[in-house]
Amino acid sequence: MTLFKVFDFDGTLVDFDSTEKFFFQSARRKQKRWISITILLLKVLSKLSFISVKRAKEILLNLLFHSYEDFELSAEEFGQTIQLNQIGKEVNPEHTNTIVISASLETILKSAMPEITVVGSKVMFQNNRFKISSHPFRQEKAQILRELIADKQFIFYTDSKNDTPCAKLATTTNWVKNGKIFKVTS
Repeated sequence: MTLFKVFDFDGTLVDFDSTEKFFFQSARRKQKRWISITILLLKVLSKLSFISVKRAKEILLNLLFHSYEDFELSAEEFGQTIQLNQIGKEVNPEHTNTIVISASLETILKSAMPEITVVGSKVMFQNNRFKISSHPFRQEKAQILRELIADKQFIFYTDSKNDTPCAKLATTTNWVKNGKIFKVTS
């Protein structure tokens, strides 16, 4: 039986929030202060359940980018600069049974880990507006994972309690903190 390895990205394979860092780095020099304030405000609104994490990302995409090509180029360039932590460096791209699934923007994930199967938030540009069509977060992440690997057994690596629905599906879950596995549950 093939045992899959499934990884979250932010906080698991890298030690930061890649989407937040991407938005900040995409802002022009004069925009950085207000983008920092906007990111903070959107995080608070999301934590208080006034808006979804997905909606917060859409707002930032629409503030910072004016075309899909502009977004895609920036995301690919940013993804190529990402430094993986120790766990991320140990992910073997030759294993076809390895998946990275994250609410991070898929374009960034594909650029950061081009040889790995990745599933992330899919960005669309319609009617001059950015939308996220798929956002693998909490229950939606677990549903996408079920569809991807059906009833196969897998080891799951994550840093977040938001991934509890995925952890419940896993044979084993490796909980990650500061780039190291600190707890294993079955």
